[in-house]
Parts: sequence; structure tokens; C-alpha cells
Amino acid sequence: MRVQNFRLAGVALVLAFFALVPASVHASATIVIVNNDSAGEGFNDSTPWTPTGGNSATTLGQARLNAFQYAADIWGGMLESAVSIRVAARMDPLTCGPNYAVLGSAGALTLHYDFPNAPLAGTWYPQALANSLAGFDLSPANSDVSATFNSSINGDVNCIGGASWYYGYDANPPAGDYDFVTVVMHELGHGLGFQTFIDLIDGSLNSGREDMYMVHLEHAGATPSDYPSMNDTQRATANTSDPDLRWTGGHVTYMIPGAGVSAGLSGNYIRMHAPSPLVPGSSVAHFSVDVSPDEIMEPIFTVPMHDPGLAINLMNDIGWVLDASVPVAFEQIRATPTDAAVEVSWRYWADEPVAGFNVYRQQIDGPTEELANSGGLLPVASERFIDSRVEPGASYLYSVAAVAPDGSETRSPSVTVSISRFATELVQNRPNPFNPATELRYKLGRDAQVFLRVYDVSGQLVRTLVSEHQTAGSYGVFWNGRDDTGREAPAGVYFGRLETDEVVQTNRMLLLK
Repeated sequence: MRVQNFRLAGVALVLAFFALVPASVHASATIVIVNNDSAGEGFNDSTPWTPTGGNSATTLGQARLNAFQYAADIWGGMLESAVSIRVAARMDPLTCGPNYAVLGSAGALTLHYDFPNAPLAGTWYPQALANSLAGFDLSPANSDVSATFNSSINGDVNCIGGASWYYGYDANPPAGDYDFVTVVMHELGHGLGFQTFIDLIDGSLNSGREDMYMVHLEHAGATPSDYPSMNDTQRATANTSDPDLRWTGGHVTYMIPGAGVSAGLSGNYIRMHAPSPLVPGSSVAHFSVDVSPDEIMEPIFTVPMHDPGLAINLMNDIGWVLDASVPVAFEQIRATPTDAAVEVSWRYWADEPVAGFNVYRQQIDGPTEELANSGGLLPVASERFIDSRVEPGASYLYSVAAVAPDGSETRSPSVTVSISRFATELVQNRPNPFNPATELRYKLGRDAQVFLRVYDVSGQLVRTLVSEHQTAGSYGVFWNGRDDTGREAPAGVYFGRLETDEVVQTNRMLLLK
């Protein structure tokens, strides 16, 4: 975006904080403007103003507030939150010279981690997003976002050539003036989460914790390439690695072809702003200036834009739930490791008819992708699938495909999951005591020859339940209270015994009559 030599600065005002409380339901987001200007200035300026571009205000201050709320409502109509988002707003003189100006700055006022429903443990989330996920206000004494806009842009010839703000809603400012709605939308994007909280100069984490934005950053060609795996020095280098800093979030990447992005890409990923030398307040927290068509979250203003563009998909990547009206097919895709299995869950919003869903799995560094639901297409109402054909200690890439009636597929973004390498063990049978049958469950940490037998109190073999080679995973076998000849065993104490080449374990069972 190269029209004027000035930048839209996203500045994070950060206070570390967290809390734990129960969640509630999502609702469309309401963004409330908290006017922090004094009487007679900024948003309270009583100078007469002529209604323009759909803005019916009659004073300058009200025109500013109306335009601010108009921009806020665009964001609010695309996000879901049961908690109102409060934006502390003011207009103050900011940097402004003949060829350069800071139009505005904004950022989250508090950060939170380990709140209810937090998708990633121990990870910072900006307050508005954390509130939305938790379902209630984690810091009721504070506004969620702080936003300041340059009051010096008022026709002064010494400030970017005498430009003024345009407060209309129609994205049609006079030549040389700057569309206030566009700039407010840009800065609100920062306050809602389009920013990282690492130290850009030295690469260090904020209070030793990752943030939900930086987990999607990658320095292409570096080893390691992803920000969470890097040390501080490597992150500092990546912050000035243009054109190799890129966003790997699945929702943005999935939407790139549909958005018609023709420049500003690194492979299949969108590039982030990473010039050298570093530009504090601008680097990393924007899409690259080379992205084409222009995006509202680039660091330099070009033309009026009242559409968040790919920024709304980035919000989806960092955890925001999007309104059903937003044209994103898969609103949510998660893969969660369970006991020797992976639970894949999703939400699908598109209006097009769907015949069902397929779940695809590929082991990281594995040769080919596989259809996880090999038994057939999952029903239209499906929102989850349990994949038990996984190996302990392995990592997998999952994606979900919505299958149209003609067989064509719409893919979700991909997610990765790692399976713990659990220990081989015999779990206590259930029910216990029992009559007439009970289930003996056990887990194998690796492939093994397995023997599962039942013995009486004298040590005599009563029943062999398993005698075979089995792959790693979880198993359950029922014993019906009979011996190997089919006769009913008498009431009393019995012992289930699991044997592999590395483990021998025994559990006590009580058969009642």
C-alpha cells in the first residue's frame, strides 16, 4: 500500500492478568465506545458539522463518534461474543509532519491465559477474545481495547499536506482526505487480536508465555521455522526477515484463493510485514505491504476499505468464533488426543447442500494421506469423529472435507495433533463385583504379543481371553464367568492377568452368584 509515506501503527497496551470462571453462550458481538475525551475536544467537539456521506451528525464530535460506531458495528457483525467489547477511545495530537503521520494506534488493554474454554493452555489472549471464549468479563474494571486517533489531521498544511478526516459512511472522501471509518476498522483489528505480545526487538516472550497470534508465525526456510520452537534470538531475526515471515493459520490460508490474492505470498501462505530495520508498532502486526489486492491490515493506508478482508479469517485463526453470515465454510476445526485415539470436531456454516463429511489423516513425515472414516461418508449432521487408528508417540495432520452431492469436496484448514506414548497397563475390570460378566480393559504402549488370562485364588488357569500379537492401542475384552470348557465358574475371587514381553500386571475380581 504505497500512496503516502505514513503508517497505521498498532500499539499494544498490555497488563498481565488471568482469571477462572464458568462460560456461557456466544452471541453477536456488541462493541461499545467509551468516550475518554474531555468536554469540548475530540469526540466531544461541539463545532458545527454538516451531515455527509450518510452520517447525520450536526457537530464534529458526534460525527467522529458516529463514524467510530459505524466501523465498530462492521466488526461486531462478523464476530460472536456474549460479552460486550468496550473500546476506550480518544482523539489526541499524534505525530504528524509534511509527509508522514501516525493516523491512530490501538491495542488490547489486558491479557489473559488459562481461563475457561481457552483453546491453548498457558497462552496469552487479548481481553476481548478471552472474554468471548470464557463467556463473561474477565476484567470488568477495564475496557478491552484502547484506541487513539490523530486530532492533528484537521486541514493544517504542516500535517500531511493539509489533509482532513472524512467522517462519512460511503468510503468516498474528497481527494487528499483520509477515511476515518477505514482507519478505525484497522485499529480495532489490532485491539481485537491482530497483534503479537512478544518483544519485537529481542524476541523474548511476554512473561515467558506464548501468545495466540505468534503461534501462527513462521520464518520460511529457517530451522526451526515456527515461532514457538524458536529461541529469542531466532524470533528477533524472523521479525526482520522480509519476505520470509508468513502466517500459517489454516483459516487465512484456506481463504487466500477465494480472496484472489495474487502477490505478497510465500508459497501458499500470506506474508507478514517484516522489514529490516524493525519498525516498532508496525512490524509483524500487519500483512505485508506487497499483498495484492490491498488488505485493510497492511501498515500503510492507500484507499478507503470497509471490509476486514482476510483479517476476519485471521481472527478465526486466533480463536474468535465468527458470525454465521461470514462466508467461511469451516468455522472451527479441532483435533484432540484422547485415550489411544483422536477426536476430530468441526463446525460447518456454508449454505450449499452437503451429502456428508470425510476426515483425512496423514502422519507427520508420512508418505500419503489416508481417509480416516474408511467405513463410509459421515452423516450430514456429524460434528465429530473418533479416530482410533493412531499410534502412540506419533503426530498427525487432520482435515475435514464437506462432500457435495456431486462428490466435490470443500476442505477445512488442517490441524496437527500429537499422541502421547502411554504405558502398557491393565485397567481395573468393570463392573466389579460382577454377575454374570465383566469387562477387562488394557492399553498397549507398543505392538506386542499379548496374553490376558483369568486365574482362581489357587493360581489355577480358568480362562484364556487373549493370546495373540496386537498393535498399540486400547482394548476391552468381556469375561462371561465361564472357564475354557464353557462351564460356569463358582462364586469367589479371581485374578485377571495381563502379560507382554515388558509387563505383567494382575487385578483382583469378585464373581457373585
